[in-house]
Amino acid sequence: MFSWLKARNGAPDARTVLEKTIILRELFVKGLVSPPLDMLTKTMEAWGEAERNAFNKDCMKQFSDRISRLRELGLWKKMTEEEREFLNAGPLEISRQAMVDVSWLIESIVCLLWALGYVAELPPYDEQTDPEMANRLPKESAETLFTKASLRPAHQIRKQRDIAELWHWRSRTRRLQESGQMPPLPGKGYTIEELISLASSKAAEAGDLPAPIEKDFPAFGRAYRDISPEEFATATSIAQERHRAFNWLCGLAPGNRWADTPTDT
Repeated sequence: MFSWLKARNGAPDARTVLEKTIILRELFVKGLVSPPLDMLTKTMEAWGEAERNAFNKDCMKQFSDRISRLRELGLWKKMTEEEREFLNAGPLEISRQAMVDVSWLIESIVCLLWALGYVAELPPYDEQTDPEMANRLPKESAETLFTKASLRPAHQIRKQRDIAELWHWRSRTRRLQESGQMPPLPGKGYTIEELISLASSKAAEAGDLPAPIEKDFPAFGRAYRDISPEEFATATSIAQERHRAFNWLCGLAPGNRWADTPTDT
């Protein structure tokens, strides 16, 4: 495929993947249940100090038990400082960008759940993952889940990594084309349009992509080059998050540090 990256270390084992799944799910859930900052700020303008304090207290209590559970499982110390700050933050202390970032974690979570065998198939790359997928872990104790945890065969995970990278590559080629910053292509004889056509047809032949539309990747029922800016933003975020998850699963992150996982194409 397109990746020049090499594994920096051994790929994470099943327990490590399950631990990361639990951590990401807690971040995603907090973002999901936290009210939008604009709406909250406007609503709280009519409140007195006592009401604001009571609201903040209730919000903090909502996650205190979950944080305690992360500590009991030994996961709190395995989180980054940024992740701990997010879970500890009050409703008015979370930035808009942080809320956007955690909202897309479901795309990484579904990849980890798939690798652990809790999800049979990944959603298409033009379809956002249903937030309910975050609840796919069996209703068993964490200790039992850790004991039972196992990963799909490495070659299956690598194949999904290649597919994620391919979709991310298509996103970046469109962005470079639209910005007029497409670098010179290596070799001779191919235009970027021809490379896109070749990549989509070969991936479809291998069963990695649906059939091309007008010699391009199929997305939202149209050729990728014709999808709207909003659809393009969605497809880009899906591909980027899944690419990150599968690169991490394949051991491409230095020291298996999630935050340092590269997503080069």
